[in-house]
Amino acid sequence: MKLPYTICYVSNADPELSKEEIEDIFKTSIEHNNECTISGILLYSMDRFFQILEGEKKEVIELYEDKIRNDPRHHDIMEIYHKPSGKPIFLRYNSKFEIVSTHQDLDRIKTYIDKNSKYGTSNKDILRILEPFILFHN
Repeated sequence: MKLPYTICYVSNADPELSKEEIEDIFKTSIEHNNECTISGILLYSMDRFFQILEGEKKEVIELYEDKIRNDPRHHDIMEIYHKPSGKPIFLRYNSKFEIVSTHQDLDRIKTYIDKNSKYGTSNKDILRILEPFILFHN
């Protein structure tokens, strides 16, 4: 892989989204991102989405700019990272894109980030952003 690229954002979900629509977002994300060799995580809690996308710059930016930013199922997108990343956060975690849907998933992510915080300050920033999701996960 060339220099990896990371985009991380938080957004507000459309309040009308049903549980089935959220599940469809998860399913589509897993299928598309694994097919395109994009790694990272997606989670939903407290009517918010949190996502990290890592992979080839062109693929990550196209996905984010063409699909994610224009998706009416969420709004108020706040970018946290949108830059090349010398050491992707989730490179050693999982080679595939993962949906975080249980408290155990969140605990595994927290443990992973804690163990790998030496690989970059962005890991600590991500952990800080994840804390509310961990504390208030539905």
